[in-house]
Amino acid sequence: MLILPAPGKGVRATRPLRTGSLPTGVNLPSREPIGEEAKVVITAPEPRPDRTLPAIRAALSHPRDREGFDAGLPVVVEQAQAAGDWRGVEEFTQTWWIIACVSMQDPEDRQRVWDTVDDIQRKIERGEEIPGVPLDEVLARRAARRETPTPDGERS
Repeated sequence: MLILPAPGKGVRATRPLRTGSLPTGVNLPSREPIGEEAKVVITAPEPRPDRTLPAIRAALSHPRDREGFDAGLPVVVEQAQAAGDWRGVEEFTQTWWIIACVSMQDPEDRQRVWDTVDDIQRKIERGEEIPGVPLDEVLARRAARRETPTPDGERS
């Protein structure tokens, strides 16, 4: 399970950008076209780890974050090898770099996030209703947004 930073935590942006499928709380400060691809630059305040897999893993303060990293890395590498497309590994690295930045800057906040996850899980196990939008509705909304062309003709 990936738990990403809440808005205003860990990742600083100079100007918000349409985030499409990016997780809540991640703002991209700049985007430079490079051919058909776009270079995305995300900045975070100090301290922050190098953008290498060993440095990112070492910066993860919570054991469950490290477990998630360790479980996910072989999967994305296997998928990349099978498809011959390494963008998934780049996305994995970027996502975990953001988590590592938050982890380095506020380890207590990461613990609070996991405590919240545990609290929600206990409520689910007890059959209590969890406030918020049901997951199937969130997924349906996201799918609908992806199918809606933007004014420039791209899919959002």
